[in-house]
Amino acid sequence: MLDLAGRCIRIDASAEKGGMTMPDLLQMVYIIPAADGCRVATAHYSIESAEGFGRRFHYMMDTFSAIASQGEKRLTDEQAVSAIRNYCYINNPDLKSTANAGEYPTYWEISSSDENEIVVLFRSYTGAQVRYYIDPVSGDTYVTESVPGITSGEVRTDESLNVWDYLF
Repeated sequence: MLDLAGRCIRIDASAEKGGMTMPDLLQMVYIIPAADGCRVATAHYSIESAEGFGRRFHYMMDTFSAIASQGEKRLTDEQAVSAIRNYCYINNPDLKSTANAGEYPTYWEISSSDENEIVVLFRSYTGAQVRYYIDPVSGDTYVTESVPGITSGEVRTDESLNVWDYLF
């Protein structure tokens, strides 16, 4: 029981399998139920700090109170473009220098946006046009590609991602 949050699940990882020895690093996890989903709080600390930090973390958790989310989490157009740019840079580390050099047209822009879908167009330095179709709430994304003058239209690829993973 936590003083403010009530009943929760506490997982104390302070012994190795079998319970005979202590690991060098300890872990404490609290899973606190809330009306809109669980809250998870985790502490990682060394054996030497168990009595200090570990005890203070426990006291701190007694002051924890889960508050309801402030509305639906939804991507903005700017966040969608930023996440897709980050995704592209991670998957092609040379892309950033190519884009910054300005030798070949490379850009990201909103192709369309409404309540149900944001479409980000990435114009690659190769001339390919890659469109990312994003669900603005879940972040689930599928990808199409077209090359003007070469392909007859957009072709869906096997690529998929969740853009929430690429917002930093």
